[in-house]
Amino acid sequence: MEPDVDDSFPNKDTGPFPSMIVLLPLSPILSAFYAAELLEILECRSQEYQQAPGSEGQATPPPNLFMFVDDGKLHVCSHSLELNTAILKAIWIEVIVPWGRKVGLSYDFDKRELMHYTRRKCDNNISPSITFDDDDGQTRIVAPQAIVRCR
Repeated sequence: MEPDVDDSFPNKDTGPFPSMIVLLPLSPILSAFYAAELLEILECRSQEYQQAPGSEGQATPPPNLFMFVDDGKLHVCSHSLELNTAILKAIWIEVIVPWGRKVGLSYDFDKRELMHYTRRKCDNNISPSITFDDDDGQTRIVAPQAIVRCR
């Protein structure tokens, strides 16, 4: 006795791969499970960054990491742009890169972007950059942009 075969299911000769259509709604859910550990690590360590050196005893709001599939946004807020960049760099080096190694992820270094949001006159139009010594042995500078790309 032969098994029943549904010939109405599209195959490679009749259209797009149906499995991609089926998996798309699951992507955000699977991504949330995948990144949950990173979010928990950052939350557990957020108090360290709230009392970062240079904060002059002023507690800063906790850092926030927003993740969706393969994109993320790390947001920090403090009384100075220099402290913001120091906190961002510390989180990248101490939390994000080690977690990525642990789970087997590599990062596209050229996609990192930095943007400062400020209208304070005391910032004197400064716009500090972040210098990274990346795993591939290269030193890269991420300079702030007036506009960041929406991917």
